[in-house]
Amino acid sequence: MKRQIRVLRSALEEKVGRVRPDEDPVLAWLPRPAADLLNRYKKGTVGEGTRVLKEGRYVGHHGRTGSLMLMTSQSVKRGIGFRRMPNADRWGPTGWDQLRRIPWELSAPRPAAGERLIGEDRLVVPPPPPEARVAPPQRRKLYIRREDVHKHGATEGCPGCTCVLENRRTTVPHTEACRARIIEAMEKDETGAEIIQAHANKRKEDQERERQTKTSGRFDRRERYECRRRRGQTG
Repeated sequence: MKRQIRVLRSALEEKVGRVRPDEDPVLAWLPRPAADLLNRYKKGTVGEGTRVLKEGRYVGHHGRTGSLMLMTSQSVKRGIGFRRMPNADRWGPTGWDQLRRIPWELSAPRPAAGERLIGEDRLVVPPPPPEARVAPPQRRKLYIRREDVHKHGATEGCPGCTCVLENRRTTVPHTEACRARIIEAMEKDETGAEIIQAHANKRKEDQERERQTKTSGRFDRRERYECRRRRGQTG
């Protein structure tokens, strides 16, 4: 290897016409072509200047060394050069059944007849799940305050009232029976009746706002349709 690098350096200095200093960055690239010359273009071992040719099927280059890879009847062979077969023999039907080795097991025998190289079954994509129907938004009911529970009494077995009595945050709603009883008691009280009336007015305003939004949306779609129709006629 060192001698090949010296040969390349000498040839380079002869071509350039001057001696290259040792710190020249060009010299740092000489080991690559030197190794390439030694590995790819060396003479064969059978005789002076001869090469050993084996018949096989080209399957690609080695990812690390860059060598040619050929499938043969014994194994996968690596080489530094190739010679194409005549077109009449290149794609003949013979010889394919004798090829050996698979990419991930270069030293393994040929798979037995009927053996699958890929053991997993074909991927079956499940059908998409049905679209979930979204329930319409629920209008908020009258809020039962802590003051209302303390004023009109708690309902036995109601989880909302239990939270109020234990001075905990009301994380669960009151039962429908509890709500009906407390609202009925609030209607008989002046302050409670005002709260119920304010809640009823708020619900009417929300319903009117929703109705106007739907109506304006229909009008907007109608206006856009008429505008497109007029443009089509005038155009």
